[in-house]
Amino acid sequence: FPLEAHFVHQLDDKALHGGYHRLAVIGLLYDLSTECNKVLDKFWDVFPKAKGVAPYAGDALNLNAKLNDELKSGYYHWYGSLTTPPCTEGVSWNLLKRRQKVCQQQLDHIKTALGTTQKGINFNNRV
Repeated sequence: FPLEAHFVHQLDDKALHGGYHRLAVIGLLYDLSTECNKVLDKFWDVFPKAKGVAPYAGDALNLNAKLNDELKSGYYHWYGSLTTPPCTEGVSWNLLKRRQKVCQQQLDHIKTALGTTQKGINFNNRV
């Protein structure tokens, strides 16, 4: 897959789920398409091309509604760890069955931005 997004969540109330890490990840896979992704297009142009922060002044994005819609199509679940250090274990992974599309222009944009901001680090396509 040319792109994958991870939405990482941490439960705020220890009483609800014991004392373990209380982490959950929702994974979203993207297929390469000739059509660009309309959700990504909403903020892709302001994605920083240099190290730093770029303010977002576009329309509000309701990611909760978007993820809820995607979850209705089903998901795969397993327990594992985070994919980056400290590689915390006990993470509830949920990979959405419905995939999204991304175009080559969008991939090139993020690769350029990450290649600049991760200078000196072996580029691994992670945000």
